[in-house]
Amino acid sequence: DLPPDERRTRAGAIRRNLGERIAGVLTPEQLPRFRALRSAQGSTGSAAGQIWVLGPDGQPKTVSVRLGIGDGAFTEVIGGALQAGQEIIVGSGRATAAAATPRLGF
Repeated sequence: DLPPDERRTRAGAIRRNLGERIAGVLTPEQLPRFRALRSAQGSTGSAAGQIWVLGPDGQPKTVSVRLGIGDGAFTEVIGGALQAGQEIIVGSGRATAAAATPRLGF
């Protein structure tokens, strides 16, 4: 496990390298939009986000967080009002008709 300062330094280097690689394959029309999105993230490379948790009354509520690097399946939470060990809501628990229909595998 790396110390927090070294982890931030390495994550920043990864973000910069990835940004340069992405910019290299974008079309001239896409590049300004990409740069605008990157500058909106600020100097830390983090983006604002929201996570849903259950409030004390048992109802969902949002918690603002700062998001770090992600790979499409996982995203690093690097700051915000989320507490360590706090459970988050990752789905609504509502099944669609297709998901609720039993399937027989013959």
